[in-house]
This record gives sequence, structure tokens and C-alpha cells, in this order.
Amino acid sequence: MNEYINKFMRISSEKENDIVSKLIGKKNILEVGYYAGQMSVRLSEIAVNLTCIDLVNKFFSPDLNDHIKRNMISNIKYSLVDDVIQYVEEHHSEFDAIYVDESHDKIQDLITFLEQNAKSPLTFVYNDGETDSIKSVEIVDPIKVKEVEKETFTEMAPVSNTTAVPKKRASKQSKTTTKWYLVIE
Repeated sequence: MNEYINKFMRISSEKENDIVSKLIGKKNILEVGYYAGQMSVRLSEIAVNLTCIDLVNKFFSPDLNDHIKRNMISNIKYSLVDDVIQYVEEHHSEFDAIYVDESHDKIQDLITFLEQNAKSPLTFVYNDGETDSIKSVEIVDPIKVKEVEKETFTEMAPVSNTTAVPKKRASKQSKTTTKWYLVIE
């Protein structure tokens, strides 16, 4: 288990465990708001690739780079950006999970954006500042959902230009048997 060496604790151990449990099994995780690296150290244990971004106006010592060196973590890349929301909007397709602990007032708009623009399933986990709790949203690809619905409908009702008409029976039909006919106009 990696060691977090900074005295600054952004979130409690309980919340840290909650975040990790929501992201287990995800390979490419984006962490928005890495601060001193508390969650980064933990997420690096479960992710194949962890990308961490934060705003340029933060300074911690020891910082994320110190944690990477001390723990010899090789699966983290990190950078400071001017606008974390813009970064998420431009790069969301590179990740199967996003954890956000930054720009709390913009999270609902970001969720709406992702629901409308994600092209593959995405787990979105965030620290809700209003309720002081960890929440998650599973975002699925709306295009694929529509394709599945269409395929299911096609299997149930093949398209035909003719109207199905029942044939006359030579024998009496059982009262327990029901026949269904599909009429497409």
C-alpha cells in the first residue's frame, strides 16, 4: 500500500475508501483536483493509468510529485491547467472513470455535458460539497442504448410491406391457444 506523507488531509479515510470502492475495476481514471495527492496515492493502487489535473494556484509540500517519488509510482501523470472543466470536456473520452473534487459549483453542468456527449460508459464520482458526501453517476452511451432498443424491436417485429392475415383453419382452434398477428401499415 502506498504511503501518503503530507499532513494535509482533504477528505476522511472513510470517504477515501468510498471513492476507491466506486472506482475499483476502472482502468483509466481522471482525478480532477489532486491537491497534495491524497486520493492520487490511493487511486494509483487500483488504476492502470491515472491522470491528475489541478488548478495552477495551489501549492503543497510535500506535493504529488514527492509522493510519486517516495512510493515509486509509475502509473500517474499529472499537470496543472487553467480550466479543469474545459479539460474534462475536451478529454473525457480518454477515461472510463472521473473523480472530481474541484469546481463544486459546476459539477451538475458537467454531469449534464457528459450525459449528452459521452460515447462510452463512464463512472463519474464527485465530492458533493453541499451534502458533504461522495456521490457517483453511471453515464452510458446514449447512441448505443438507442441501437440496442432498435435491434430488440427489429427482432420482435420484422419490417414487412404486407399485412399478415390469418389463414382459414380446417380444424377448430383450442380455447387455450392464442395467436398473435403483427399488422404493419
